[in-house]
Amino acid sequence: MVLNTSTYVFDTYGQQHCLEPGDDGLPIDGRLVAAFGTTKPPIGKRESARLRSWIGATERFLGSGRDKGHFVAHSIGGRIDGFEINIFSQQRHVSRGWSEQGQMYRQMERYCAANPGTFCFTRPFYKDHDLPTGRAGVWHPAPRPEFVG
Repeated sequence: MVLNTSTYVFDTYGQQHCLEPGDDGLPIDGRLVAAFGTTKPPIGKRESARLRSWIGATERFLGSGRDKGHFVAHSIGGRIDGFEINIFSQQRHVSRGWSEQGQMYRQMERYCAANPGTFCFTRPFYKDHDLPTGRAGVWHPAPRPEFVG
């Protein structure tokens, strides 16, 4: 699926087998495999109301240590669409830049926002049906391209 200038690669296992629960008895959802693309300024306002309404109240459904995050941030052209494939439950200390890892992640987002056309990617990692953790990176112009993150 392509939204704006980012491509979202996801599995549809849950949609194909929606009547079959996983080993733990819970339904299996489709999951994002990777998101990549070039950055650009945001189109329109951030869709805050949609983000707030996704699965309900954040702390009630995800706990006090989590935020609703974007795989591709709004500030670099990421969007929320009807599939909500760009939203995930993110550790709050990372999402808000409170940890070393969060500060690095926010630094990459700021770099991408300041340099439209930068290629960036994110790849979540899952443990069974658990919430994703992830890795992100940016290719930026230097004497030669190099990987950051």
